[in-house]
Amino acid sequence: MTCRPKNTTAGTSLRTDFHLDGEPRHLPPSVEESLLRIGQEALSNALKHAQPTQFQVSFESDAVRLELCDDGKRFVLDGVKGRGIGLLGMKERAEQIGGTLTVTSRPGAGTRIVALASYN
Repeated sequence: MTCRPKNTTAGTSLRTDFHLDGEPRHLPPSVEESLLRIGQEALSNALKHAQPTQFQVSFESDAVRLELCDDGKRFVLDGVKGRGIGLLGMKERAEQIGGTLTVTSRPGAGTRIVALASYN
């Protein structure tokens, strides 16, 4: 399933895509809210710092996996320590729901953030 959310990035030239793999299922409100906030922070960071043209969100309901990707400028992970709390907040939100957060950023490939929760 692929859809393009409306007004997600109103006022920008950013193109967004959302992909859902698996069957939609009910998640506890704490899991839903944490994944929403992680996604919002990732999009906000991309718009502020990466100058991307594309932002993709994939959600796998079977694994409760949220993957966020942009094609913007990469950043050096060690270089962001102390410059903000966005990545730390995303990591803490993932841990609060029994999950993990992985961030990778490479030249020419943008940034990928994966939140994986162990909720069943």
